[in-house]
Amino acid sequence: MSIFILMFRCEKSRKAPVTVFYPVDKAEYDKFKHKSSRNVSRTPKGVWTAYGISKGIVGISSLFKYFKEERIQALNNHPMHTDFADNKQKLRPVLFSPGLVFGRTGYSGICRELASHGMMVYAIDHTDNSCPFYEDVTQEPPAAVYYTDYDQIRDTCSLEGYRQRQMSDRSVQLIHYLG
Repeated sequence: MSIFILMFRCEKSRKAPVTVFYPVDKAEYDKFKHKSSRNVSRTPKGVWTAYGISKGIVGISSLFKYFKEERIQALNNHPMHTDFADNKQKLRPVLFSPGLVFGRTGYSGICRELASHGMMVYAIDHTDNSCPFYEDVTQEPPAAVYYTDYDQIRDTCSLEGYRQRQMSDRSVQLIHYLG
């Protein structure tokens, strides 16, 4: 089968931001893979995401400046592989919940690999302050939100309580996408 790589689409809604990875035809991918305008940035919103990552990894903010230009090998808004588009084969959905500090495209290699095996991967930027950057579109105008680490002076709970709240928020967001 000629499934090789995938592409993603971003969705803006009141839900957490999501990137969708799915299989595309290898021959089609090969036509466009070296055109940076067709490939997707590893850091949505470029330098803002890099800034959010640097807040989670203290003291190395300048190291992440290159992220704003880095591209992942995924085509933006490209047709799905015909075997899946024509329902000859079924796509298997996967919800991907990134770890702390890195967002929905930080694990693009894993998501691309899953998609190349016939899965439609929904990678989510959680709104629990664990994502490097996202825009809160529930506010007018949309507000920039960056990674926020636990602070025992600011936060009124223990580190364990802080992480439990994050996990609870993530569960709600994942269930929201399933519904």
